[in-house]
Amino acid sequence: MYTDVEMKRIALGMGLSDYYDHGIARGIVRYARSRPGWQLYGHGWMFSPLESISSWDGDGVITRIEYPESARIVSNLKCPVVDVANAVPVPGLVSVSNDDYETGRVAGRYFSANGFSTFAFCGVSAVDWSRERFDGFRAETGSAEPSLFERSLHW
Repeated sequence: MYTDVEMKRIALGMGLSDYYDHGIARGIVRYARSRPGWQLYGHGWMFSPLESISSWDGDGVITRIEYPESARIVSNLKCPVVDVANAVPVPGLVSVSNDDYETGRVAGRYFSANGFSTFAFCGVSAVDWSRERFDGFRAETGSAEPSLFERSLHW
């Protein structure tokens, strides 16, 4: 097929269980189609089957690390890994994410501009992206201690 192009085998370590995963996967598929020689592995009909991320021996992994157990698994891989969750910090790992602090600020600005003066924040406990959104929300509203409602990702 591509005689002069080296084949790159990229694993998508995502369950494709929600809109966020599907959006990331769509973007990766679109990009891969423009790159001769990219072969994607993952879960779902549009990918070559991925048996296990922990034993992956391809050229790279794009994954959504949301738990410390997942971070430990990908830390042991011998290929580049890109995290798209920004939930668990992994030293030396590349992370691509939203500007979560700014997302929180935009939400806080919206409520403040619409006359609200009492605030609450619903978030996810022990993940970086939620903490950053909370910090941005609190900075924008000027609320030192808004009510905070958090749940773990495991629910």
